[in-house]
Amino acid sequence: MRRLIFIVAIFLLAGLAVNVAVAWAMAWASMHYNTDDRPLRALRWYLLWIRPGLALNTLHTAAVGWLLIYGPLALNRLIRRFIRIRRGLCPACAYPRGASDVCSECGTAIPSRKVTAT
Repeated sequence: MRRLIFIVAIFLLAGLAVNVAVAWAMAWASMHYNTDDRPLRALRWYLLWIRPGLALNTLHTAAVGWLLIYGPLALNRLIRRFIRIRRGLCPACAYPRGASDVCSECGTAIPSRKVTAT
């Protein structure tokens, strides 16, 4: 869990760094290529306007990056878990299931199979 929090924090910081760099590049360009005599006031208003966009874009970038990297891994884990349960193995460690409702290898509670009478 600590590793996941660390990776999400890295995505947030990377997204924030990219967004700040783009904002400053655009502000610099507007300062140097503007014919107006008040570039600093324009820069201040531009940065005030872009702050909410920076926060939302950073969160969006982090969420998309997290889904692209960890989405397939989570889906793979879920599919493997269901296959293990269907085969009668422990969903956590794939150890063969015994007679008890708890795995004898790792101690994970094993869901009981539904038995239907025919």
